[in-house]
Amino acid sequence: MLETVTEHQEFTGQTVAKETIEIRARVSGYLEATPFKDGDLVDAEQEIFKIDPRPYKAESERTAAALEQVKAHLERLKKQKERALKLLEKKALSQEDFDTASFDFEEATASVEAARASHETAKLNLSFTTINATIKGRISRRLVDPGNLVQADVTPLTIDQMIVLANKFLGVTYTWGGSSSFGFDCSGFTQMLQLQRGVIMPRDADLQAAWGGVIAVERKDLQPGDLLFFGESAGHITHTGMYIGNGEFIHDTTHEHPGVQVSKLDDAPWTSLLVAARRAKS
Repeated sequence: MLETVTEHQEFTGQTVAKETIEIRARVSGYLEATPFKDGDLVDAEQEIFKIDPRPYKAESERTAAALEQVKAHLERLKKQKERALKLLEKKALSQEDFDTASFDFEEATASVEAARASHETAKLNLSFTTINATIKGRISRRLVDPGNLVQADVTPLTIDQMIVLANKFLGVTYTWGGSSSFGFDCSGFTQMLQLQRGVIMPRDADLQAAWGGVIAVERKDLQPGDLLFFGESAGHITHTGMYIGNGEFIHDTTHEHPGVQVSKLDDAPWTSLLVAARRAKS
């Protein structure tokens, strides 16, 4: 019996985006709208986030009024200087008084330029309240919902600074679904800490472990700042924390006394529940 056999091999592969853009707010404020659904295809220049523009609109209007005010003041001093010059030519005004009028005019001219710059900055900040896509493509999961306060770009913390910050929350009561200083759950706590380093990662522990922005780390290679994931298996992750060195990690847990606490990785039940470790890509 003859049969044609086609040789073949199977490989596990993955897709990688041709272009990736990370969205960051350039002004602080309360998120007003996110007019897209996770996974949507968006066009370049399409609005994807809207920060409450009212404070920035008010500031733009205030600086516009201030600019008009100093321009009117400049015009008045310009005419005073012209009159002073005529009086000086007729020797009806001292040189000192003319110099004073001239200096006042130059000072007002500089004030107009400063006011104009302030107004341009205010208009720019107002425009930053609308965040548009810079490329056409598929948008990923949004990590912040309308109503939350978003912060403008800040200097990311170092790992040591992040650990110091984490320790300031020791004793804060565990709050299921919490992601603020009033109370965290485990993944909300680690997400907040990583955000201080400029790392925007998913909200839930299992998604954090599977996220493409981290790399796998062996237990023997752990470094401060690495994320630890616990559960029955790598496919069933139920808890997370952050390694802080010397065999210890900080986490927000319901175990024994609910809240943010430091535990030893070699202690029960953690040593047997550790199923994965991840390090944020630099």
